Amino acid sequence: MIDVFETVSRGSAARLPQLCDVVAWWCERSRSRRELLKMDHRMREDIGVTEADVWHEARLWFWQS
Repeated sequence: MIDVFETVSRGSAARLPQLCDVVAWWCERSRSRRELLKMDHRMREDIGVTEADVWHEARLWFWQS
């Protein structure tokens, strides 16, 4: 994965697209976690995710995988 802090500190315009990709990835990860929290028990059971899995995932920061 791209080191975001290195990218920003260099200030290189050539790295801007990569930085945008990382931010988009973070936004998608955050959105996915919110959607997971909205699922009811039946939906989570269908995809094989326990309530403990959901809460573990929901507690992570957007940059954590």
